[in-house]
Amino acid sequence: MRRLETEKRSEAESLPYPVCSTPFPNVLLDEVMPTLKDTQWRVLCVVVRQTLGWSAGHGRRRARCWLSQSELKRRTGRQSEAVSKAIEYLVRRGLLEVATLRRDPLMTAAARRRCGGSVYYGLAPYSGRISNTTNRTQQKRAN
Repeated sequence: MRRLETEKRSEAESLPYPVCSTPFPNVLLDEVMPTLKDTQWRVLCVVVRQTLGWSAGHGRRRARCWLSQSELKRRTGRQSEAVSKAIEYLVRRGLLEVATLRRDPLMTAAARRRCGGSVYYGLAPYSGRISNTTNRTQQKRAN
């Protein structure tokens, strides 16, 4: 019986990575998720899915993706105002980058509306800011 359990465990540990899946950064799950509100987390998950969830060839992943406001509403299940506020928060926090096709930053909802073209979303490069913000949030909760 013990040998059978070991064989089953070995098989489970060596399962291949699912073909149709999205690699998800651990820092987002471990440090960021507990600090975000529901809509903020949903928007971030959509951006992860639409970037890291797609191959850019040669084993690389997309760095950014084009998303419309209506697509974000559909994918998150949230209203336009909530999505806009979530995007603005994620940009301010340094988790999300929003820009035009030419990579001009779009920091506010007003800037996104004024750009008149496609809006591209991507994860901001990881920096210590995520950890520092998380630590402050956890300290506030503990007090």
